[in-house]
Amino acid sequence: MECNNGGLADALLFRTLGGNHYLYDTGTGSVHPWADTVPPSVVSAIYEAGDGTLDEVLQGSDVPSDMAEYIKRWRQGVGAFHTQPREVPRPHDGPTPKRPAIIADALPHRLALNPDLLSNLMLVVTDDCNLRCQYCIFSGQYDTFPLHRPQTMAWETAQKAVDYFLALNDSFPFTAMPDRKLDIAFFGGEPLLAWPLIRDTVLYAEASARTHYSLYFSFTSNLTVLPPEVLAFLIEHKIGVHVSLDGPQPIHDRYRTDRAGRGSFAQTYENLVRLREADSSYFEQYVRSIVTLTGNSDVVAINEFFESGDPNIPEVYFAGAIREMEHGRFHKQFPYDATERREQHRRLVETYLERKKHGVPVMPGQFIYHYLEEALETLYKRVRRLGHQPVYPTTGTCTPGRRIAVSTGGQFHLCERINEEFPIGDVDHGLDPSLIEAVTANYEQALPDCQRCWARGLCYICYAQVAQDGYFCFRGRDCNATRSELAILFVYLYSLLEEVPGAFAMGDPLLDRYTLGELVTT
Repeated sequence: MECNNGGLADALLFRTLGGNHYLYDTGTGSVHPWADTVPPSVVSAIYEAGDGTLDEVLQGSDVPSDMAEYIKRWRQGVGAFHTQPREVPRPHDGPTPKRPAIIADALPHRLALNPDLLSNLMLVVTDDCNLRCQYCIFSGQYDTFPLHRPQTMAWETAQKAVDYFLALNDSFPFTAMPDRKLDIAFFGGEPLLAWPLIRDTVLYAEASARTHYSLYFSFTSNLTVLPPEVLAFLIEHKIGVHVSLDGPQPIHDRYRTDRAGRGSFAQTYENLVRLREADSSYFEQYVRSIVTLTGNSDVVAINEFFESGDPNIPEVYFAGAIREMEHGRFHKQFPYDATERREQHRRLVETYLERKKHGVPVMPGQFIYHYLEEALETLYKRVRRLGHQPVYPTTGTCTPGRRIAVSTGGQFHLCERINEEFPIGDVDHGLDPSLIEAVTANYEQALPDCQRCWARGLCYICYAQVAQDGYFCFRGRDCNATRSELAILFVYLYSLLEEVPGAFAMGDPLLDRYTLGELVTT
């Protein structure tokens, strides 16, 4: 497999839908108005110029005089418009170990710096499932994941995992962090196939919990089976239900089928009705939808479905595309019309922008929020403050060990989305710092020249996305797709901010603070 070894420069030039030009400066994370008469070749020359040669470059180009002054002042003030120093990932000798070793007494210090760290325990209680969704990671469409297996976690494994997780959070520095919320989530396969284990684990964790944190339980399910005793327990213990619901029945049933190829929408919807009728307050607070998108997903129809006003349709918790959307094996078997997909996307973007322009709220829980605004909001928060950005040796991926995902056999993994080739511990020995460090080092060794990429401070490619059979691989198409998506988000974000400076609660990071010829550093 060919891995990516290339990158781009220190800035992104983009034009909004209104025709205005901007430059994103990677080194400072700031965005600037830009003259459309200044070509990319001149931008490269500006960035490569030393402080002693910058004037010569500016005078020999078509940069307007006020903009030339603006560039010089920004470079002098905060280091903008300048190639940043490069950092090479640290070397690591040998491959990632395949089996966990006995851990040291202390975890890596970086795992204990934030109250959000080590607050998630994910138990894969079974690898089996009563459905055979065509895009499932266990469907055979993905080389690095096994097929469905009739394998269920033993009670002793779940018990050890809970004991370790709670003991970890009952140690310094977590004991000094009041009001922490710890999440214990159950995954599969279909986790309800292992219902007795879920029930016993919840009761055990509740009985073992301490008072300086609260426990929240949830599970992700196709919800095609919901016995009465399960329903009653969910409500009594306020357990979150994340139900896989891809939209209206034709879209949902296209790929979410049982072993005989029959759609699952009717069964899922019937059980949603039962949940709401049993306790509408619980339903509104604890039941949410997980939407999986493919190339054949009609996002306009999906948005209409979730906005239909049907009280039995839960709000959206997450909406995301299948793995390897563009180049994976799935769409070789189930091709889609790229032109039609772009048209549906364009229509939904127009709907979103019109709502924002007219002050119509776009809120978490709405499909259109999780489809578009969530990403714009994340981008907005990253560029609204000035100052030198750290020299990233990695992408924006999370720290290994931030979560603890436990396989049916008791191994610890980075998260529930990665394959089984990168364990970081087990229920008998806990987290293994040497394994965490080895996985991190091997990931960093696999990185392309990220310091030559303008998207390095915004990149969201994570361990799970590039994990192969025992190694990490950044393919050029993955990096290119990430840069393209981020560039489009910049266009949408600043097109919106031009017309609605207050589109986001914290105010506009550009238009109410920056003007050509003015340096603002606070």
